[in-house]
Amino acid sequence: MNNGKFFAGLALGALVGSALSCFAHSNRGRKLRRDVYDAIQDLQEDAKDLAHHAKHKAEQHSYRDLPQRKITPTPCTRSKRM
Repeated sequence: MNNGKFFAGLALGALVGSALSCFAHSNRGRKLRRDVYDAIQDLQEDAKDLAHHAKHKAEQHSYRDLPQRKITPTPCTRSKRM
């Protein structure tokens, strides 16, 4: 393994990590985290509303309300092998 590439990758990772850390603790980073959190909360509420609506719709169109049909079995026809 080439030690030069390893240390270059390590230095690059350290720089990116420190930049992300500074951004995360800045006012813009806090605002971004708050916006992401709010968007996730909105998605959760929308999913709950959608599930509630789907459940209500399914209860309205229940299979119990359909007329019962009696299914009569038909004989199975098989072709004979020659």
